Amino acid sequence: MQLACAAVVADDLGVSLGIAVMGSIGTVVYHATMPSGVPAQAADSLSDALNEASAMPGEAVQAMVATARAAYTSGLNVAAVVAAVPVAGAAVLAVTLLRHVPPATAPATGPAGTATGSA
Repeated sequence: MQLACAAVVADDLGVSLGIAVMGSIGTVVYHATMPSGVPAQAADSLSDALNEASAMPGEAVQAMVATARAAYTSGLNVAAVVAAVPVAGAAVLAVTLLRHVPPATAPATGPAGTATGSA
């Protein structure tokens, strides 16, 4: 029972750390992609940028929204690639290491549906 609990905790910790790391990567790319001329509040997050844009006049609104969305999309894309690379590496590693392992077969059954063989 204790090992099952440890496995669940390890799984939850891994998911939480993965979300935190991917979110941090996306945020760093968002900040780096936003131009230096935007208000400081707008460079913090997409929602802050949209709030700042709502207070701007006409053409500036569209420019701010387009810039913020492009920066957010860039951050999301980089985080997705960073997450996909280890998964692809693990898949290649699994195929390479498990290539020589024979497939599992179902046990043979007797006439009454009972398993045959030595017990």
